[in-house]
Amino acid sequence: MRPFPAFLGVREPRLSGVWLCLALAQACAPSASPHGTESPSPPVKSLSAQEKPLHAAEPAPATESPAAPPNTAASASTAPSDALKPEAPPPSLPPGIVPGEVVKLSVPGDKPVLVAHAAASVRLAAIYLHGVCGDIDAIRSWANAASEHVTLIALYADERCGSGGRHRWTANTIAQERRIEAALAAVKQARGGQLDSERAVLFGYSQGALRALALHTNTPKRYPWLILGGLPTETPASRVSGVQRLALIAGEREAKSHIEATAQHFAQGGVDSKLFLLPRAGHGQYGPEAPQVMSGVFAWLLE
Repeated sequence: MRPFPAFLGVREPRLSGVWLCLALAQACAPSASPHGTESPSPPVKSLSAQEKPLHAAEPAPATESPAAPPNTAASASTAPSDALKPEAPPPSLPPGIVPGEVVKLSVPGDKPVLVAHAAASVRLAAIYLHGVCGDIDAIRSWANAASEHVTLIALYADERCGSGGRHRWTANTIAQERRIEAALAAVKQARGGQLDSERAVLFGYSQGALRALALHTNTPKRYPWLILGGLPTETPASRVSGVQRLALIAGEREAKSHIEATAQHFAQGGVDSKLFLLPRAGHGQYGPEAPQVMSGVFAWLLE
């Protein structure tokens, strides 16, 4: 290495500085080609949007990837859809049963009963106990109206009144309970099982009303609803303890002061009760407006 001329006024650098410059120059020098010549790097050219190669896809902006949707095909194969389930057919009565029509039905081991069937969807029954030596066929004037709410089952009383076709009740509550159970079982079988035989409305008229009170006292949970028609004696609220609802019925033309007093006892005793009057009817009668009145009785009782 030649020394710098002295006339230039430059002092000769130290040897270590020269080596440093040489090392830096070698590191920054362009790489040599295989043939020993330098290969200059081509100038870097920025591409416009139109000049960018088609295969160079721009990276999508970073976003949160949504959760993968459930495998609907697998779900459909494993979980049944409600839309695909067949609808259950509505309940129906066996052939030959016409709702509202009063028919006589045999009860094994007992007297027959009169029945006015409700529709298959109405499972509640009402047991009817007529008055002493009363006319059981009196239900025919309002049975169709009652069948909109219940299946009406009318029992003949325990023993005959003389040689005629009328009957009266005894004081044998246990035997009457067995008769009611047998009647419910027979009607349930006739309806193809479409009947509740565990609970029922209990409807007693005159002497039948006294039997209804005794039956309710004996098994109150079985008879949560009572209808007392033509009640022959004034009755305290304690006789109907535990009743859910109670309807009193009286003929407009019969002596009914004791029935009205009973209604007051029930109201004062907290019994949910109501008195219904049958227009132009005496004791033992239902009168010309029986269908409308009795329909209202059952509607109120069961609402």
